Order: sequence, then C-alpha cells, then structure tokens
Amino acid sequence: AYGKRGEVYQSIDLLKSLEDYHYALSLHRGDFLPLLLRFLGNVYNRAGFKSKADFYSHESYALDRDSMNYTLRSAFYEETVGNFENALNLYKRYYAQDTSNIYALWYIGNIYVYLEQYDMAIEWFRRLLKHPERPAFSNVVKYNRIGLAYWHNGYKEDARKYFDKHVDILTNLDELGRTAGDPCRNAYEIAGVQAFLGEPDDVYEKLRQAGLCEKWDRYMRMLVNNDAMFRQYKEDPVFQSFVKDVEVKYLTEHERIRQWLEENGML
Repeated sequence: AYGKRGEVYQSIDLLKSLEDYHYALSLHRGDFLPLLLRFLGNVYNRAGFKSKADFYSHESYALDRDSMNYTLRSAFYEETVGNFENALNLYKRYYAQDTSNIYALWYIGNIYVYLEQYDMAIEWFRRLLKHPERPAFSNVVKYNRIGLAYWHNGYKEDARKYFDKHVDILTNLDELGRTAGDPCRNAYEIAGVQAFLGEPDDVYEKLRQAGLCEKWDRYMRMLVNNDAMFRQYKEDPVFQSFVKDVEVKYLTEHERIRQWLEENGML
C-alpha cells in the first residue's frame, strides 16, 4: 500500500513519494523489493539526485540481475541530466539485448533528435513505425519527435501528419482530464508543436496554462532547455520566462528534498 501510494505521489509530491517508498522498503523483503528499489531510484532521479538514483538502480540489479532494466535506467538517468552521448550508448546497449523491443527504437531515435542528427533519428523511427507492436505503443509523448525527424529530412507533409496526431492525442487527454506525464505537460507539448509551426498566439496561451503547474522535475528542466520544438523561441521573452519558472520550481523542490535528506542523515 505504501509503495502504491508512493507511485501516485510521483506526479504530485516527490518528497511524500520518497517517504512512502522508503517506508515500504522498511517493511518488504519479498520479490517486490527490486521493483520498489527501482521506483525509489526513479523518484530520486526526478528530484535531481542522480547519484542516489544510480545507487538504488544498482541495488535493484544486485537482487534480480535484470540487466536490461538496469541498462535502461542508467540510460534514462544520463538523458535526464543532458548527457546525450552517454545515454545513446546505453540505449543502444539496451537495444542489443533485445532487438525486438519497440521502446528501444523510440529511445534511440529520441536521443538522435536531441543531438540534432535527424538523418539517424528518422532511421530508428521508421523501424518503430514498421514494428508489429506499434498499434499498442503506449507512450503518447512521441509523435512530435517523429514529426521533427521527418520535417528535417524534407518530408514536411508526413511531418505535419505526426504533429497533428500528437496534438489530437493530447487534446483528447485534456478532454478526459488526463495528462501525458507531469501535470500541465499536455499544454507544454501542444505549445511545442504550435511554436514549431509558427502559431505564436496559441503558443503563449498554452505556455501560460503550463506555467500554472506548481512543480517541475529534473527531466522537465532538461527538456525545456533542449527542446528542438522551441528552437525559434529560444530568445522569446515569454518562453524564457517559462524556462525560468521551470528552473525555479525544480530547484525549490530539489532543495526541499535535500533538506529532508540532511535532516534524516541520508545525504
């Protein structure tokens, strides 16, 4: 029960999530323990404590020897802090362990987008789109990155189809009262498509909506500073204000957790 509540708190309050996961770990000694350790590492990663995230990921691996999961976590933690080359190498190692894994195709293509190597990105995304499991591909925050790869390789009509699909999914999620990730993430993702396609009035309104979010994590901090969707807006004062807001909210939460760790002798 504490583990499940910790999972719920991941999108609401990272400190409460950490408290619940640590308490769950103090109670549990069974087969669920490696998963609890991984979840705990994920929260520390979101809070900006990569060394602790790496530690708990390794503790999980030491128990279940799940090398694929360990490689995936390591890659994602490198991505979260913007170490894209390291992340790429690890994601490729993850892919080599199971070349039928559709998510590995996404992870690699996405990193190539961050690296602005769009010729390589489209190669991996095309493999993804041809994959037999694509209809059941669950993570929705993806089609904008595929659109970017197609756009920069000259397939603008195809790119617009993926951008439209991305916005349609997020709009439907809004209508259902759901989110694609962190609270307010839907608005940010839609703003990115509008920014890339040159629709400034809508961009500002969506960024205003995204700015209502009370908390942002370390991954979001990385994303807003490296998001190619907003390349034309890097110097825009409204976008700069949003990036600053994300930074302040992330650092506030990071500091709150750092103080808690110090008070409990965990840092």
